[in-house]
This record gives sequence, C-alpha cells and structure tokens, in this order.
Amino acid sequence: MSEQRTTSRLKMENGFSLVELVVIVLLISILSATTIPRLFNLSSFDNASTRTQLISALTYTRNRATTTQCTLEFRITTTGWNVWQDDDCQSTGSSGAGCAAPLNFITAVAAPGEATQLMGTLTSTTLERLIFTPTGRLYRSNTAGDCTSLPANPVPSGTQIVGLTPATTLRLDGATGYVAVQ
Repeated sequence: MSEQRTTSRLKMENGFSLVELVVIVLLISILSATTIPRLFNLSSFDNASTRTQLISALTYTRNRATTTQCTLEFRITTTGWNVWQDDDCQSTGSSGAGCAAPLNFITAVAAPGEATQLMGTLTSTTLERLIFTPTGRLYRSNTAGDCTSLPANPVPSGTQIVGLTPATTLRLDGATGYVAVQ
C-alpha cells in the first residue's frame, strides 16, 4: 500500500500547479515590462549622433572659413543650428544687400556634397552666434539679425557656453577657433 501512495504522489508532483504557473507568468511579465524598453531605448544613440553631427559641423565651419577666406557664422537658436556665410566674404567695410555693418550673413552654407543648408537640431535657450574668420579667429555674439560687426576681441580661451541641452556644453578658444563639445 505504501508503494501505491509513493507512486501516486510522484505522479502528482510531476509539473507545476496552476498557482505556480500564474506566479511565474506574472514575474516574467513584470521583468519584461521594465527591461525590454531599456533594450530598445534609442535616446543614447540619438544623443551620440547629435554630438557627432555638431562636432563635425563646427569643424567644417572653422575649416571652410579659413580655406575659402570667407567669414562664416554658426548660429544656434531655440529651434536648432545652421551655418551662414558673409554675403561678400569681407570682414571690413560696408556689406552689400543694404546692411550698414561689415558682415551680413544671408548666404546659407550647404552641407558638403548637398544642395541643402547645413543645419541640425541641437537647441539653445538663448541665441548664440559663433563667427569664424578667415584668419582662424573665433568671435561670439548674441545679437539678433543678419547684419553684425565683429566684437572687439576674439573669445577668450576656455570660454564655456552652457544651456544648449542638459548634457551639452561648448568650450571655445577664440585664438585658434577651436570649439570642443563636452
């Protein structure tokens, strides 16, 4: 008789009870609800892509200013950034197109190999204008409008622009025109 009880008990203990299955399914669903969205979160990739695009655009703007011998402006606004070129590529004297200031940034700069303007999505809480001269100097302005004069002095080395995004700061060196993205 004891062999029958042992055999019947073994048959009953093969597998999970309904309660155990429900608990396991519940645990798996909780884990998947918290873990799977983290696996497919692309924001870290988007942030890295935005930083890379910004670094490339700033480097391109600085290099283009010196190679074309034309003053360029990297304009960061509340809606994004874009690159502009002085209308007559001169840094002294009166600009054309009805602008009394020496510089008039009305010519959009196209992305390399593209027909569209070089622009991106990084935004700032205030207007930031980084002006790259043909001599490799960097000036900073926050005046609105396309017409402008160069500030009296280049940006001091180590100047920081904060407030672009919570994770992005620019470190400027006016003497070399170098902009580091941090």
